[in-house]
Amino acid sequence: MACTTKRSEQISGFASGQLTDGDADDLLEHIVVCSDCSEEFDTIADLVTCVERYGEELSRIKEESEAVRIFSRIAEIWRSVKNHWVGVPIPVRVLIPAAVAVVFVLLVFYPSGDDGVRYSQLAQFEAPPYIPRSLRGAETEDTVKMRFEEGMEAYAGGDFPTAVAALSEVTEAQPAFGEAYFYLGISYLMEDQVKSAIKIFRKAADLMAGYPLGEQSHWYLGMAFLKRGEGGKALREFQRVVDLNGAYRVNAERMIEKIENITE
Repeated sequence: MACTTKRSEQISGFASGQLTDGDADDLLEHIVVCSDCSEEFDTIADLVTCVERYGEELSRIKEESEAVRIFSRIAEIWRSVKNHWVGVPIPVRVLIPAAVAVVFVLLVFYPSGDDGVRYSQLAQFEAPPYIPRSLRGAETEDTVKMRFEEGMEAYAGGDFPTAVAALSEVTEAQPAFGEAYFYLGISYLMEDQVKSAIKIFRKAADLMAGYPLGEQSHWYLGMAFLKRGEGGKALREFQRVVDLNGAYRVNAERMIEKIENITE
């Protein structure tokens, strides 16, 4: 019987590492009972295996793509489990996909080994100074401007928790206020709230594209990924900085070289 739900997008998301742990769990439970989706899952797993086999260039791509490497591991586990599936009690059939999903999430979000530690050691930075300028990216009301100035006063004084509180209010009131997003990201990073910093820097990079703070957003986004031990993602951000050919290009090139030395 043909599958009545469309899981192709989910399978592709699983392969690229973009599913949440809940969605990954749901997908693995589904392909246990759905022959159509199981076949599609195996096809993608075989493609990933082929990518791993051919050439130095493909090997380099595989090293840079954490999602491909991790998916190949999960696919191998799945094929092994499926070969021994007959006769497994139903409760265990439910627990095994859930366990595999947990392993996937841990591998993606919690890098292990010396490389992750070495990446995080590269994340050496200080909060950039705030230079008052015309407020770009938003038509600011007096109250928003006042709150922004309060936040930046706290930022300049190293009071990053206060800066986070003030600048969060500013970005909520003015969602297109690029400078507020940038300094909010820095404040989160200085407070070691790296996950929040990454989310904010991505927004700042979009809003400030074409301005110096857009380049800096990619630079500090790379630093945030390094702090999490995610060298591949950091490498991509630093390469974007190089491509922008701005003031941070030389620093980004040096950082790329350091990351590549770790991965060799």
